[in-house]
Amino acid sequence: MHSKLKSDSLSMRTPLGQKKLKERDYELHIQKLKVDSSSRVKDRKNVFLRVIFPNETIFEFGKNEAWVTEAKLSLDIDYKIDIKKDWIKDDEINYKLELVQDINILNKKTIQKTLVECNTFSKDLSVYNRSYQCFIPGEKTPLFTYRFAEKGVPAPGTKKKSIETVSLN
Repeated sequence: MHSKLKSDSLSMRTPLGQKKLKERDYELHIQKLKVDSSSRVKDRKNVFLRVIFPNETIFEFGKNEAWVTEAKLSLDIDYKIDIKKDWIKDDEINYKLELVQDINILNKKTIQKTLVECNTFSKDLSVYNRSYQCFIPGEKTPLFTYRFAEKGVPAPGTKKKSIETVSLN
């Protein structure tokens, strides 16, 4: 009798992630851009951050500010992006962060060059929050730090509010 009861209770459970995924909202928190003094991307003008989600949903930060990646730059980006539920499939999401440079060609045309691309594949979203660092190969300082987490859950040890939350309506 005990084993049947145990079996019945297990069969009534929803697989981990399915039920919780529908109850939770998620956000991507872009925290910091940091350029080491010996970085290959130092001294670049007119750079910005591009974040690309499934279905080619694109967010761009800093494009109008024309960031300059001078040596020892430490820029608190501090943007949060609300994650749409349809970007998440089977408790997973794939997205990328890019450091992009606008290059003016003979004052006639502007082209965009991707300097760094950080592809991120997050699994088991409903199980735990996670933080990431994106390194340029061979460099010791992470270029980007960012966090994928349940919306409203601060990173351990922080109480700081973000400057801006971006969402699509």
